[in-house]
Amino acid sequence: MTFDAIRSIGTLDRTGAVQGALDRLRVADLDELDVTRPSDLDDYPVDVDVLIVGAKELSGVGLRRVARWRRTHPASVAIAHLNGSVIDRNLLQAAGIGQTVRGPLTVAKLRTALGHADDALWELIDAASQHELAVDEPELEQSADLDEDEELDGVAEFEQSDTDDEAVGELDAGIDDEALDEQPPTVAAKLITIASATGGCGKTFFATSAASVLARYGYRVLLVDLDLQFGEVAAALQIQHPYSIYDGLYRTSGQRLPAADFAEHLADLVHHHTLGFDVLTAPRDPVLADYVGARDATVVLDTVRPHYDVVIVDTPPSLNDVVIAALDRSDMVQILATPDVPSLRNLTAFTDVLRRLGLSDERLRLVLNKSDSDVGVTVAQANEAFDGRFRTVLPADRAVSRAVNHGTTAPANEPRAKISRAIVPAIATMASELGLQRPTETADQPAARTQTPIFARLRRVLSGGLS
Repeated sequence: MTFDAIRSIGTLDRTGAVQGALDRLRVADLDELDVTRPSDLDDYPVDVDVLIVGAKELSGVGLRRVARWRRTHPASVAIAHLNGSVIDRNLLQAAGIGQTVRGPLTVAKLRTALGHADDALWELIDAASQHELAVDEPELEQSADLDEDEELDGVAEFEQSDTDDEAVGELDAGIDDEALDEQPPTVAAKLITIASATGGCGKTFFATSAASVLARYGYRVLLVDLDLQFGEVAAALQIQHPYSIYDGLYRTSGQRLPAADFAEHLADLVHHHTLGFDVLTAPRDPVLADYVGARDATVVLDTVRPHYDVVIVDTPPSLNDVVIAALDRSDMVQILATPDVPSLRNLTAFTDVLRRLGLSDERLRLVLNKSDSDVGVTVAQANEAFDGRFRTVLPADRAVSRAVNHGTTAPANEPRAKISRAIVPAIATMASELGLQRPTETADQPAARTQTPIFARLRRVLSGGLS
């Protein structure tokens, strides 16, 4: 890939992550690309086409510094590497930062960001030529004579007290230097494990449906497939992704990788599904499942939780060490059964084992799936056997199979189907019981669906659609 408009790049990053990514991009192979390494924009004039700003430089002071630089260099582009930081988009735009990169700065992400920057510079050049101006003429540099205390709209508020504006208080609380030194963010996602004592109960259907509905509500959702030997999430969603859980934990030779490697490559390991959530798939080869144990499951779950609002874990119909590791960390466990004697009998034994493992009934939710009036076991009989604990009852519906055949979920594919009208309220109740707060807009994720209360959205869903 060649950059026609970019002639120089500057990095403002104490960690060296940005410069490391530039080195891996092999910028030396591009003759006209001059890489500079300014340590502080206030020390000396930094005249570059593109400035890449690291996450640790995005404090109030750092944003003011970038704003001053952008004011004196209007014919340039600033890119922010957010990593795991959550910063209001309006604050970034006020500082003159128009592009962001989230997660580890891989070569592919950097190449894409620089490609957009190159296009933006060409637009500036074209606009200047149409007005018979050169991008370095005094008309475009006159803002350099402004009073240094005079900031861009929005950024000037950084100089005021915390009580002047609510956004300033959020800035001081959310992106100060000390907070950004702790990557990833310390707020952990709610962890929901989907389990069952027998196969065929619909765990994967429930897990994928919950992920899609919560994602449509605006939550950052990760679906983890811990049914390691015969994981069905990838098949149900028709996912073709080159990496799986195994690739973040072990080398191809079977040698264990350092735990930090999983966090470093998380953005590449997950698949970004079109329904709005991320997926961490099971190993493609069932033989590789034997490598992944409870310790690995702990590494995975502890690593991903700070990066999402909700983590949903799909499990095999058994109680192995990997499942127990997930159950131990779960805020809620949804246990599925079907209205037949073998499934209900196994459910009794399953819940007894969970109690002996120390999981309180407060964390357990029983779900009766594939309910039908003509199967021999009624909902009333099932509830009588389990003291009325089946608060979620889902009907049998062919819409589930149709959705799987399209690589999607029933709520997304057929929102008016009876299964959709049953499971969406159940997921809304689950979110409420977990105390999930309504998502707010982040720097790289619009809050398109977070301005309406959850039950108002629910009424819209029940009346005909998720949108």
